[in-house]
Amino acid sequence: MGENQNQGIETTLNWYAVNNRNFTLSLSGNIGFNRTEIQSLGIMNDFGYDTYWASSEIGYDYWIAKGGAVGQMFGYHSDGRYEVSDFERYNASANRWILKEGVADASGVVGNIRPGSMKLKDLDDNGIVNVDDREIIGDANPVHTGGFTINSTFHGFDISAAFN
Repeated sequence: MGENQNQGIETTLNWYAVNNRNFTLSLSGNIGFNRTEIQSLGIMNDFGYDTYWASSEIGYDYWIAKGGAVGQMFGYHSDGRYEVSDFERYNASANRWILKEGVADASGVVGNIRPGSMKLKDLDDNGIVNVDDREIIGDANPVHTGGFTINSTFHGFDISAAFN
């Protein structure tokens, strides 16, 4: 379907704190940095993937595009929750809350808004939150990976503890 390139560096440091005939104690640690880049998606330029972890109304939440990395999260920025102070009034006949002027309307994304509903940031400042207000908001890939190991021997017995 496409091509992906991974580049990185990993380094390990080992140290024997004690190295006697009947007792040894060694410590080691490693750290690795990896960068991944999508080189090609074949006939596609990009696509999104839905996990529905946030809401089925919000749309896809992972973005895959040439030049990006597998695992980039795509979506809206949270702006908290709608408060009663964000609304001018409640229209009982229409069964909906009327937003004050200047408060971004996210009803096209999250449905019928009311106090307590999720509020999303209007990135293009047009007063309406829609698909144009989504962007890369995270990356599931770690900045680095690493670990630490303690090894010891005592009269023919050994014990190890590894952490990562």
